[in-house]
Amino acid sequence: MTDAEEIWRAKSDDEILEAAEDLSEFTDDGERIIRAELRRRGLPEPGRAIGTCPRCGRSVPPNHQGDECGQCGEPLPPDILRALGAASVRPAEPVTTAKTVTGESLAVSWEVVVCHGADLSLWRARVPGGWLVTNDDGGLAFVPDADHTWNESVS
Repeated sequence: MTDAEEIWRAKSDDEILEAAEDLSEFTDDGERIIRAELRRRGLPEPGRAIGTCPRCGRSVPPNHQGDECGQCGEPLPPDILRALGAASVRPAEPVTTAKTVTGESLAVSWEVVVCHGADLSLWRARVPGGWLVTNDDGGLAFVPDADHTWNESVS
């Protein structure tokens, strides 16, 4: 057993769980040791990384804050920002790209749908009668919701 493993083994469950909330602040070896200690104690492990920094290769956890790598400061790529639900990947202004059946222009503004426990990115746009929903693969679906009451934060 290494010195680092002994140090983490001596910590309390609360200290281990607190460290697990911010795994991106540790080196890759530190993250491995903390995850191993969580498993050894039967404590819940945090979700797996949603991607890696293109410059330094550091993993980006699903609870990462900000739009750059916590280790090297490199701006994160758009796919990771979308997965984090970052505001910077949402269009700032609606884009008129559609027409109604009567020929009127329809402003479509896409917003990120937060997906907990899933490794995917979704966007939705309010349209008459409901929502258009799309994903990274370009799939498109209409979700009927005439009153636009869909709230993804409700379980």
